[in-house]
Amino acid sequence: MVAVLSRAGWGAPTPIPAGRHVAPSARRHVVAHWPGGAVAADPLQAVRNIDHFHRNGNRWQIIGYNFLIFSRAGHPQDGLIIEGAGRDVRGIHEASRNVDGWGVCVLYPIGGQPSPAALASFRSLYVWLCTVAGRPLQLGFHGQFFATQCAGIPLNNWVRQGIPATPSPGRDWFDMATQQDLEVVVRRVLNEGTVQGQTSWAATNRATAGVVQNIFNRLNEISGQLANLARRIDQLLQ
Repeated sequence: MVAVLSRAGWGAPTPIPAGRHVAPSARRHVVAHWPGGAVAADPLQAVRNIDHFHRNGNRWQIIGYNFLIFSRAGHPQDGLIIEGAGRDVRGIHEASRNVDGWGVCVLYPIGGQPSPAALASFRSLYVWLCTVAGRPLQLGFHGQFFATQCAGIPLNNWVRQGIPATPSPGRDWFDMATQQDLEVVVRRVLNEGTVQGQTSWAATNRATAGVVQNIFNRLNEISGQLANLARRIDQLLQ
């Protein structure tokens, strides 16, 4: 679990409407976003501004992003993770990913850079969401699904690289997850303790054993062919 400032914590003026529930197990993606404009110096006000624009400017029921991360190097709340629509709520951030993806907006302005603290918070949030979903989630940014500059060049490039930890590039969710995170995912994938899970696990073992046996059979065939070839070469050289 990561620390997340609740909707009540930033003063969300409206409740989440009925009919927007999405179970974490339905999620497959985490999609990065940015505001694409000015960001207030106070994180709570920054979220209130976006909420106001989404509900009153766009006429949406709620703030569109599931989560937001404040990004302002040197600020005492740099890296703060804030609940937007929320974990179990259908967001309004990318039409094709609203149900099966969580939208995460990093609050850095045009011309700026996401702070190291904000990126670290994004990574921590991503690991937690993978854990509650019960699977490694696909990373993406808004511009991959829709013709837009969101989530900005710096953030897009970081996501393309697999959200690496600085200065060690190339790490993925399996590197970042704790042993407990991995155990949770394995248990959920295998439905541990259920007849269905045990049957699936047994079938997987049988299929794997069959593949391995086929490989060994093929290697034996190749070994025999090489032995025959060696004998023929010996005969030619005599």
